[in-house]
Amino acid sequence: MRILFVTKGIGLTEPLGLMYLSRALKDAGHITHLIQADRVKKPEDLAEKFSPHILAYSVTTGLHNFYLELNRRLRKRLPQTISLFGGPHPTFFPEMIDEEGVDIICRGEGETSLVELAGQLSKGGSIRHIPNLWVKEGNKIYRNLPLPLVTELDTIPHPDRELAYAQDRWLGEYPIKHFLNTRGCPYDCAYCFNHALEEVYRESGGGSRLVRFRGVDDIISEVTEVASRWPLQLVRFVSDIFVFSLGWLSEFAHKFPSRVGLPFSCNVRANLVTDQTARLLKEAGCVSVLMGVESGDEEMRNRVLGRGMSTRTIIKAAEHLHRYHIAIYSQNILGLPGETFKGALSTMRLNSRIKAEFAWASIFQPYPRTRLGEYAVKHGFYHGRYDDLKISYHSRSALTFPRKGDKRRIEALHRLFSFTSAFPATWELVQEACQLPPNPLTNLLYKFWYGFAMYRWIFPLRYNIRLFTASVAHFFQKDEG
Repeated sequence: MRILFVTKGIGLTEPLGLMYLSRALKDAGHITHLIQADRVKKPEDLAEKFSPHILAYSVTTGLHNFYLELNRRLRKRLPQTISLFGGPHPTFFPEMIDEEGVDIICRGEGETSLVELAGQLSKGGSIRHIPNLWVKEGNKIYRNLPLPLVTELDTIPHPDRELAYAQDRWLGEYPIKHFLNTRGCPYDCAYCFNHALEEVYRESGGGSRLVRFRGVDDIISEVTEVASRWPLQLVRFVSDIFVFSLGWLSEFAHKFPSRVGLPFSCNVRANLVTDQTARLLKEAGCVSVLMGVESGDEEMRNRVLGRGMSTRTIIKAAEHLHRYHIAIYSQNILGLPGETFKGALSTMRLNSRIKAEFAWASIFQPYPRTRLGEYAVKHGFYHGRYDDLKISYHSRSALTFPRKGDKRRIEALHRLFSFTSAFPATWELVQEACQLPPNPLTNLLYKFWYGFAMYRWIFPLRYNIRLFTASVAHFFQKDEG
């Protein structure tokens, strides 16, 4: 079978989910290909040239309408092709199966199910009862429960990087490559889909645990394999949380430097960062971490966001990391339901206090079927018309705010947040600047500081002209906002 993965431009981050699916399909004897629909003039021509049996999309909420329209265009040229939608949106909104042109949705992790689907189609078998899939045949929909999650991650083949790198040479040559060392997260933050994912898998009655770990040797095998084929200067682990177990981290700190010897960056949670954790991360080669601060208001952080984390915990974690010269890329949310401009400023001040090398802020989007999205609707901060939701958290807020003018000021602060957090002397000036209408100077400052901080502290690289060209080409792509 021929399976065509269709996505928007992927920037400088590999689509690991699609790459895992592609590897499973190729290992079963099928043929896969990828096109980036918004990077080519006529994706219909490329799709027709490949002549797929299955059109496959990985869809997030907010981009679902883009993919539905794209699928309708492709299906006009390829009417006999089956369309398959997976990813977060159909997982949590399985009613997507009712949309025109949607034949199948996949809920949850799909390697096993997609291989079975392709196998049944290739031999003319029935696809009605494949686990994880909802299948539409005429007016009838077959709703199948998900398989229990794979608990032994080392049994899953490494992702098919050729799928993406063959289509985007800059991505292949870019010296930061992304890896997963775990799947799942045990925490239940109000803005996340984690609780909804647990419910999806609870339906199967398998009691599957969401958090699973790869062995250190398997991770090292993948990294060394990638380094032998493509440029690699820095390893970026993108699992929700890099480490829960000190035993695992101790083994990693012992083996990774001697067998790989590359710097890496990872995601951490402040309440899990101790002096021992920070020391082992440093010994392993960690140069930077992404750590959620989210809000400088402790009540907002815990009562509304469900983080269960004190300000003192965040400050102590930052002290541990800086003691071992590990840079902090903090992650924050502005424009939370009920937040005032004063509250947003408190988030900026906390980031300055912990001396985050780069303080990133997104603008809250009330994603449906998250507890925080429902909270925003219930308390009158959002009207609940989710098809109006913008795809980007980089530009505008969808909420109404308790104080007049705070929405515009918070949106202005978003562009100035990172620079201002690093330079407290600018605080008064920035508060005045947030009264002004949007202007290109703040956007330019935002992009300049982002680029400088990223490559100075967070993802330090040895620059050359090819790397510079790749960075600029991707960074100045059309903004999704």
